[in-house]
Amino acid sequence: MRMPVIGRGSRTERVRSFIAVVASVVLTGAGLMAGAAPASAAQGCGGTLLAQYVYGDDGFAQVDVYLENGTTNCLVNRTRGASWGYAAGMAVAVSKSAADIPNTGSTNLCSGFTDTSTRQADCSQSYAYYAGPVRIYAPNSCISFGARANTGGWIEHGKWANRHCG
Repeated sequence: MRMPVIGRGSRTERVRSFIAVVASVVLTGAGLMAGAAPASAAQGCGGTLLAQYVYGDDGFAQVDVYLENGTTNCLVNRTRGASWGYAAGMAVAVSKSAADIPNTGSTNLCSGFTDTSTRQADCSQSYAYYAGPVRIYAPNSCISFGARANTGGWIEHGKWANRHCG
C-alpha cells in the first residue's frame, strides 16, 4: 500500500491525509481483531493445541484438539470462518476406542452414546457456534473422535481414528 506524502500540499490537505492514514490503520487493525476472535478461541480447553481437523463442504467446521496437563485430551467442535455461528446443531465425541465413533458420513454421532470414563460426548440440536469441550483422560492411549455440524440443509460429519497416541 502506498502511503500519502503528508509533507506536501496545503495544511488542510496534510491534515486530511494524516486523518486518512490513521483511519486506515485503525480500521485495518479492528478488522483483523474482529475476524480473529472466533478462530482463536479455545472455548473452554486449555493446555497445548495439538491439531485442528477441518471438515465439511468448504471447511464449514473444525475440531480443535488440546492436551491438558500432559494426560487429558480436550476437544471442541466449532464453526469457522464465514460459517461462524451458522450451525443449526453441533456435536463432538471422543473415545479411546474407534468403534465408539460412527464412520464419516453418519448422521448418528450421538445416538445411543453414553458418557463413561473412556468416552465423552457433547451433543445438541441448538449449538450454533461450538460443541464441547469434552475431555478424556488418555495417558498411554490413542483417541478417536467424531464431529457433526447441522448446516440447516444437511449434516456434515467427520471421524478421526487412533490419533494423538501418547
